[in-house]
Amino acid sequence: MYCFDKVYICFVCFVCLVFCVSGFVFGVRFCVVPFDRVCINIYTPRFVKALLFLSRGFSWVRGLYEDRRSVKPFSLSPLYGGNGYVLDEGVCIDSSSRYFFDLSIASRDTSLLDSISSVYEDVVEVSSWGARFRVSIDSIEIVSIDNLSIGFNDSGKQVVKLVFHTPTLLSSKLMAPPLDSFKKRIESMPNLYILYPSTGHICSYLARLWYSATGRSICSGPTEEWAAYFMGRLCEATLVPIDYRISLKTVRYDENRRIRGFVGWTILRLGIRSRKVIDRIDKIFALASKLGIGKSRTIGFGITRAFVKELRD
Repeated sequence: MYCFDKVYICFVCFVCLVFCVSGFVFGVRFCVVPFDRVCINIYTPRFVKALLFLSRGFSWVRGLYEDRRSVKPFSLSPLYGGNGYVLDEGVCIDSSSRYFFDLSIASRDTSLLDSISSVYEDVVEVSSWGARFRVSIDSIEIVSIDNLSIGFNDSGKQVVKLVFHTPTLLSSKLMAPPLDSFKKRIESMPNLYILYPSTGHICSYLARLWYSATGRSICSGPTEEWAAYFMGRLCEATLVPIDYRISLKTVRYDENRRIRGFVGWTILRLGIRSRKVIDRIDKIFALASKLGIGKSRTIGFGITRAFVKELRD
């Protein structure tokens, strides 16, 4: 992991691009300060997305959203401050407040990295909602995808804890067998979300995200869809929840849409001690800590952190 000021950004990017086969995750932490007191009356990820779109200095962000892949290799967080993430509308901030949001991107695109580093020390003024804001990059983090890890090992004395900070949306279709005859029926179904942290659905989604981020499958299969299905089935059979605390949260995305997902945490224990399986789970959960889990990660949903805990004797 690398954290540097602007002097070293270009050098670090060059090193990552040359030596990291799978690319890297580029984490950008933004700071938002209004000139005057203002109340944000919309879902805050929509607010921060609009700030970036309205700013000339951060116009490269628009290109990320134009990516036509169904699983996009980036995520955008809601606003957050001293009391955690702020999802709902109605938060008021003034010039004495410092709020932040994160943009995390998996990429090997040198032009994108040049765009980010070129505005690293700039303070951009943005006008919107009848108010003016200062938007700046607070910090930049570069992590090689090849080196992603949460430290999960084959000692048999560890469990994995997943913490879902914002509503997580897992499509019920994720674990449907990708058979041609079956896919037609699934495509005609409405997009429904399961409201609990199914390990099969989580791992199937993360296998798709891994492929989107790296261009490589996390496990073998005749197609990427089959690889994701196999990964989901593997986790469903071997990765067992031993404790959890989950609640449901509904957020008002706009005037017409209210979106419901689950937040909370789950603790998972692996039932086998296969080094290959452990390595796969370690990598996809480390990627989840950077890019999140589930649908609509690019508008603040599915912000997740994964870490290992030692089992007590």
